Amino acid sequence: NGPREKVRIAIQGFGNVGYYFAISAYEHGYTVVAVSDSKGAIYDERGLDPVAVMAVKEEKGSVTDFPGKVLTNEELLALDVEVLVPSALESV
Repeated sequence: NGPREKVRIAIQGFGNVGYYFAISAYEHGYTVVAVSDSKGAIYDERGLDPVAVMAVKEEKGSVTDFPGKVLTNEELLALDVEVLVPSALESV
């Protein structure tokens, strides 16, 4: 594992900002372990593929329909990660 793979990222909000941040981080070798939308969050300690998560969100309506551990948005904020990206609301 390279040093970037050891950096775990959680993204609150999987709209334009959160999704494109996730894509960039994933393509640069970082591990995106959690993402959320208004219905909840999904978590996988091995990492998530943002494109696959978005495909499920667009088809079924939420990231929580993606296979993995479902969390509340509050639980996402409490995850033990190196980077937390608050991209759910403009005022955050």
